[in-house]
Amino acid sequence: MKTIFFSIPIGRYARSLLRSRLLAGILSRRDMRAVIVSTAARDPSFVKEFALNGQVLFEPMGAADKEEGFCRALLWKCGRRLRGSRTPYLLAMKMHHWLATRSEPIQYGEMFQKHQPALLVTAGCGLHTTQDLPLIREARNWKIPVLCVVHSWDNFSPIKDTLRVRPGYLAVWNPLMKEEVVRTWHFPENRIWVVGPLQFDHYYEEQTFESRDAFFKRLGLDPRKKLITIAGYYLRNLRGDCLHVVEHLRRAMREGKLAEPSQLVCRFHPIMFQKETKWELPACPDVTLDLKGRISPTLGWDPDLAESRHVANLIKHSDVLVNVASTVTIEAALLDTPVVNVAFDPQNAGAFKTHILKRHWEYHFRPVRETGASRIARDEFELIQRVNEYLKDPSLERQERAALKERICHYLDGKTHERVTALIQSLTVHNAKER
Repeated sequence: MKTIFFSIPIGRYARSLLRSRLLAGILSRRDMRAVIVSTAARDPSFVKEFALNGQVLFEPMGAADKEEGFCRALLWKCGRRLRGSRTPYLLAMKMHHWLATRSEPIQYGEMFQKHQPALLVTAGCGLHTTQDLPLIREARNWKIPVLCVVHSWDNFSPIKDTLRVRPGYLAVWNPLMKEEVVRTWHFPENRIWVVGPLQFDHYYEEQTFESRDAFFKRLGLDPRKKLITIAGYYLRNLRGDCLHVVEHLRRAMREGKLAEPSQLVCRFHPIMFQKETKWELPACPDVTLDLKGRISPTLGWDPDLAESRHVANLIKHSDVLVNVASTVTIEAALLDTPVVNVAFDPQNAGAFKTHILKRHWEYHFRPVRETGASRIARDEFELIQRVNEYLKDPSLERQERAALKERICHYLDGKTHERVTALIQSLTVHNAKER
């Protein structure tokens, strides 16, 4: 019996690794069992959701990675600056790992001894959280292979602060990501597998979607009107609420400037729900605020299957989706929903230009621009113009959206969980022979 450790420090990892049918796939194999190491291991609702009739064991995750000392911080900064040269970069990262393992207390020795895991599976190695870095380092010290099933399509962009601990293996969405991680982070090409996006498998399940009438009724929307959805973005140094976009479109509706009678749904980035923010939208009967986002005291934003299906239906039944530079653009391409990307923010003009236009749009969002899968709005006039173009003809850029979803998701069959399950099986067999 082979034991697979799942590292779940935050809710986003639970979404991709546990709620994607991957966990069920692992347990369907008689020679495997699962142990979930999580900050929510003592949360009764979390345990109830994933215990699967007692087939899964739970272990608490220890304290977060403590503040780095001067030497570790210096090595990390040097490593990032030396990424253009493979040998100096890898040497700096090796020394960084060596210092980290000797400056941190051993938290998981008894747990590894007790369960004797064959593999540790995580969804990130320092990008979204440092909570599980000690666990990953402990696995490396025990010579337990680590598989990182990469959470998002942008995680290996050069602007991201990723791979603080190098796993043994990577599972990525598409060949573009594979090329990027080899080029940018000097990861061995023969240890990277292209599998597709785990958290999008539900887009290919019939039970995910409800009819337009049923969905509109549940949200209190008018089925006689078109639906324009505005998706906010999240950056630490920007507000990201897109209220200026709401105001422009609300005014256009009021003044009769939209091509079709329409209504707005504004959905902020769920991570912003964790902040103590008072959301205020202009009083208007055709503006609906969508705050459906589950927040866990231990996992932060913790989207369950109901929330994921809600977002899928919102995107599917929208006539136009408006956002800045979000993953919902990819989800819209999966469902052939037209997208307008907003390239202006008068409230945060300087920061927006630096962090969005010069960084995100030039790096991880480049495939969207290169395929031409969306229309760009650089001011209020273009915003209304682009929305109207799609309201009149939603077939515009249909081929480009198809090209984008193939380029980013690669596999369009909803079977990523099967490929990752097979990969885990093969890695445990391979490493068992090596040991």
